[in-house]
Amino acid sequence: MNRSTLMRRIEELERELAELRKALAGEAPPPAEKEFRPTRGLNKEELRDSIDRAFQEMGVRARPIGAEKVQQLLLACGVKPEENAFSREIVAMRGE
Repeated sequence: MNRSTLMRRIEELERELAELRKALAGEAPPPAEKEFRPTRGLNKEELRDSIDRAFQEMGVRARPIGAEKVQQLLLACGVKPEENAFSREIVAMRGE
């Protein structure tokens, strides 16, 4: 991670910390929840390096095969896209 990316992340954390301190002191409303974006501020090369390190730490040795190949494999296993099984399961989990 380069210096400017690190400085930008530190500044963002300091702003969020200041907002939380004000909220805890009753000086301001709690900050709105922010969308979780772990890749915020990373360029493609940094992101690729980060993913490669994560895969290495998890012991993943294979390379990604791409979305089209995954879809072909799912079809070959009998998954019917028109049934929306994955989407329905996600919606059901949200309701728990």
